[in-house]
Amino acid sequence: MRESGYFSKLRELLTSQRTRRKEALSKRQRTKRVSPFRMEQLEARVLLAGDLAGASLQSAVVQTQPQLVAASVTPTPTLFVSTLGSDRNDGRSALTPLRTISQAGLIARAGDVVSIKGGTYSEYATLQNSGTSTSRITFMAAPGERVIVDGANKAPNTNDPWNNPPVIRVRGNYVTVQGIEVANSAGDGVWISGQNVTLDGLNVHNAYMSGVLFFNTWDGVVQNSIIHDVYNWGDPSQPGGDSDGIGLKGTTGGRHTLRNNVIYNSSDDGIDTWQNVGNLIEGNVVHHSGINVGDGDGFKLGPGGNNTVRGNVAYDNRKNGFDSNSGTGNQIYNNTAYRNGGYNFVNYTVPNTLTNNLSASGTVAMNVAVHSYNSWNLGITNPVFSSTDPASSSFLRLGSGSPAIDAGTNKGLPYSGSAPDLGAYEAVGVAPAPPPPQPVIAGTINVAKAIRDSGNAYWVAQNFGVTGDSSQALTASTLRIFENGMELGPAHTLHATIRQLGGGRFSHWGNELYFSASDNTNPLTNGRTYTYRIYT
Repeated sequence: MRESGYFSKLRELLTSQRTRRKEALSKRQRTKRVSPFRMEQLEARVLLAGDLAGASLQSAVVQTQPQLVAASVTPTPTLFVSTLGSDRNDGRSALTPLRTISQAGLIARAGDVVSIKGGTYSEYATLQNSGTSTSRITFMAAPGERVIVDGANKAPNTNDPWNNPPVIRVRGNYVTVQGIEVANSAGDGVWISGQNVTLDGLNVHNAYMSGVLFFNTWDGVVQNSIIHDVYNWGDPSQPGGDSDGIGLKGTTGGRHTLRNNVIYNSSDDGIDTWQNVGNLIEGNVVHHSGINVGDGDGFKLGPGGNNTVRGNVAYDNRKNGFDSNSGTGNQIYNNTAYRNGGYNFVNYTVPNTLTNNLSASGTVAMNVAVHSYNSWNLGITNPVFSSTDPASSSFLRLGSGSPAIDAGTNKGLPYSGSAPDLGAYEAVGVAPAPPPPQPVIAGTINVAKAIRDSGNAYWVAQNFGVTGDSSQALTASTLRIFENGMELGPAHTLHATIRQLGGGRFSHWGNELYFSASDNTNPLTNGRTYTYRIYT
């Protein structure tokens, strides 16, 4: 699929979905009445892998919230960046572009729109200047082009991971970063200390620390983004710790909005609000947090608290789906938790309010919480999902005859029928969305032929039918490998790093695969099955 610009793709997607909704409703597949306001919410989807800057195709379906509005126009650029440019240029026309995003970060002033041409920018960029509440500074991928900011040229300091630099550091206030891929950071993918910073339509992956970290700051936004494969294996006293998909950290801060994001394969938590307060967290899907190490919560909501958490999905996280973590005053409603390793919902010692939530294939732990109209209050043990296959567009959506339909109470969200449904997805009579793309090549890795390299690394000679990485193209391969069905990574890792750290890291070099087991055991004897997939 040829990648398109974020805004044009989003407009095309919403237009096609409106058409399908109208056709489906005309057939009257159900008798429930749907408000036009809710219709905009129910079937729009976060643009997933391939639509957002070449993300890995780990599928998840996301219910967007009413605040999502496609931009009607693309802002007019005032600064230009290109891999063919020069930082000696003024950057003020497409004919005289700058070479680096870092230089644009030094030059940009309030009201500037920085248009970044497609290509890979191997740099660690600081965006230090501020816009205003009425005149923001915007850094955006040029329409229809893929921009990758790649930090692979800097190895992480495993002895002091907290001081490793982020690929993008935002110090300025009223700054927007849009439609950019951030890869292979030695520290956090994006680190924000500025106020009123918005990240929109990003693909952040393979960071050594958190994917996105807000530190002692207020009023940030992360929306319509994919954040995945963030690992910290460097601290032996806390392996995997502090590598969250999105972290809201520091001793102060909050009022952030986290909306319509897909987050997976974080070694610590998917979303960790820590001491930040008053955040709005809605429409996010978080899965496979805590890969073998780290805390492994999908949503960690304290100790700051006073968060509004609604319309989210947590599944297959190593520990808990939704954890109050001593945070108080949280309003947690219309969320779905499925098959999490600890509790689906847990609230032990502090007062929070849980309403209209749906727990399936897992347990809950409630102590002093105010909880009503939840599946466990109503004795619903089988919600009758349309599908429990994460690859299905009907994953965790309520099927016909579900006891969770119309079983909730009004919390101010639009709904159809006599009462809101439980969980993140309101059941309506609309045509199902098409399934996500499938791998064009898949098979088994010939582990029996693997040879010990050194340290934690093994290698096997195998032709996977796709171009491997090389010294001329360090991230050319689209190979993904799996251990007992769990995706491994980070990919495109230096062989020396695989030997030293292992932990599922791998590299496809020519027709050879250098890889490590998730827990650094011997893949020849650990009894696990290793498979691969290749996507277009």
